[in-house]
Amino acid sequence: MMIGKRVCESVGSKQFRCTMAVASAVFVGAGLAGGSVAGAATRRASSVQVLHFFSEAQTMTFSTAAGKPFSPSKANPPAAGDEIESTDLDYVGNHLHHAAKWTVSDHLLCIFPAKGDPVCHAQIAIGGSMILLRGLATRATSTPFVITGGTGQFNGATGSLVSVNIDPNSDSSDSDLTIKLRRP
Repeated sequence: MMIGKRVCESVGSKQFRCTMAVASAVFVGAGLAGGSVAGAATRRASSVQVLHFFSEAQTMTFSTAAGKPFSPSKANPPAAGDEIESTDLDYVGNHLHHAAKWTVSDHLLCIFPAKGDPVCHAQIAIGGSMILLRGLATRATSTPFVITGGTGQFNGATGSLVSVNIDPNSDSSDSDLTIKLRRP
């Protein structure tokens, strides 16, 4: 999810990092739907499920509050209402060891407020169900998000996601995602 993944742009004294993205996914083998998929999920007795993904950036766009594309820079910084939108393909595992094919996708939309870090909303699609998240795009190399709910098997889910940039000095770093999921 581009919710914890690449620095979107260096603007003035701030760098905005988009670290997670989600859009649509087909979770082949139904690891979350019943079986187990190559270490993607680990069920614990406490009903916490931990998912690990390597998130590879696909798209990133910047739009003004009026919906027009733009390229932010020091001379043209984002203003209140401007947006960053991104998508990623996610592979079970991490950047050092992951599945050969993606099985999950994510989408991230961050909106710049008048002051402070952009507020981000993300969706992670896994096999016909979706996890919904919210967080802030910050300059940190590790970005936390809160699970706010979901659809299908994730209806009523809570928990967190942490996205860690592979290359903290890169403006387009891929990420490792760790999702800690609790279901009702």
